Amino acid sequence: MIKRILLIVLSALLVMPVAVYAGYSAAFVDPATSANVGDTFAASVQVTNSSGSGSGSGTVTLTIDSEYFSTSDSLSKTCTFSGTTCTSTWMITAMKGGTRSMSATAMVGNDAADANSPNVVISNPTTYVLTFTPSATTYAPGLGTITLSLSVTNNGGAAATTATLDYGSFSLTRGSATQSLGTIPEGGSSSATWYISPGSGISGTKTVTVTVSGGDVKTSSLSFTCPTCSGGDDGSTTTTSGGGGGGGGAASATSITHSWNLIEVVEGMDALMTIDKLLISFTEIQIDIKEAVSNAKLTVAKLSEKPSTIVQNPSGTVYQYIRVTPKNLNDSNIIKAIIKFKVGKTWIAENNIDASGVVLKRYSDDNWNELKTTKMSSDANYTYYEAESPGFSTFAITGTVKIEAPTGEAITPIEEKEDGIIEETYEEVKEQIAKIVGKKYAGPVVVLGLLALALVIGVYTYKKKGKHANRITKLKIK
Repeated sequence: MIKRILLIVLSALLVMPVAVYAGYSAAFVDPATSANVGDTFAASVQVTNSSGSGSGSGTVTLTIDSEYFSTSDSLSKTCTFSGTTCTSTWMITAMKGGTRSMSATAMVGNDAADANSPNVVISNPTTYVLTFTPSATTYAPGLGTITLSLSVTNNGGAAATTATLDYGSFSLTRGSATQSLGTIPEGGSSSATWYISPGSGISGTKTVTVTVSGGDVKTSSLSFTCPTCSGGDDGSTTTTSGGGGGGGGAASATSITHSWNLIEVVEGMDALMTIDKLLISFTEIQIDIKEAVSNAKLTVAKLSEKPSTIVQNPSGTVYQYIRVTPKNLNDSNIIKAIIKFKVGKTWIAENNIDASGVVLKRYSDDNWNELKTTKMSSDANYTYYEAESPGFSTFAITGTVKIEAPTGEAITPIEEKEDGIIEETYEEVKEQIAKIVGKKYAGPVVVLGLLALALVIGVYTYKKKGKHANRITKLKIK
């Protein structure tokens, strides 16, 4: 019985149709193995019917890590065979640095085929974003300080970064043109600051440029205009002639004026005025202020004589009177002003002036006040000085005449005898005094001199001898 059953089953199997399923495979075609953050590349999956027969289409589904990759395409696509293969393609964007792979599954009828891509190495290059801002967009010749602020954000991989300023026609008042910003990490930022000042010889629109380099290179520029410039070489310059009747205090003058839109408080010098007028002895004024001031102005004028409103004459021999008139730069705003000036060597020689004794005096509180003055240097034509002033008003550059004994006319000293008695005849003293002051005045000078000498010696003897202070100082007078 059992044998008959087995034979019947075998016979049934022999007459039943056999279902033969086609063989499918899937693979990534020309896969990307590297990319930068932000790059877009193609990911293509090809499905192959290895038996040469099967359904006419299938579905391919892509799987990606959304932290590292993104796509705007549908992750599942219909794949229609052309011959023995069909291909589905996605556009992929790299989103984050790292190493990742992708995978895909193809379904054709009841058949499934899987594919895996090789690893994609995603690099995150340094990408700088610059923010470059000035404290002012206009300048006037002699403007003390414009502050330039730079902020650098790195949207890419970490990199050691430097920033270099090309300040063009301006001058860098402190610091270095090239500054290190350190290593800026991904998503991090760093900053730098420069302080620039225009000299008195520029005008028109001027530009400064900063270049940031490291893993990336970016530049940014700023332009500055001069609303007060009129094509001249030293800003607003006027020549004023004083005159004739009425008014009383003016003397003829040559002047130069500089304006500041804004003077900020910075470490070191806050404002600078360069004076390049040949007739004005002042060459430069540096100003340190207590707090920021706006719309400031300084006018420097060389006066031909002392203003008539000033009665008192300064001591010494006057080289030049100069008036400095401030606007919005009162003494209360100023910590100090450093004034640099020059004095002609010809004047020093002709007036027998001691070059080391030249000083700058300032008229304030109804007095000529001597300022601390330092001799700095000299050249073939001028000797240069620097003085410190607490404010501005009328100034006088003065010198002291040298005091020298007549050549070859040595004065014989008064002899002191062993017993403390000074002996010198009237005629001997008179003869020596006459060599200096002339015969006409020699007699009276000798008498007054001897009386003064006797008084000094008497006091000295009293202190020295104590109880013996009655010691007599003898003067022989013939």
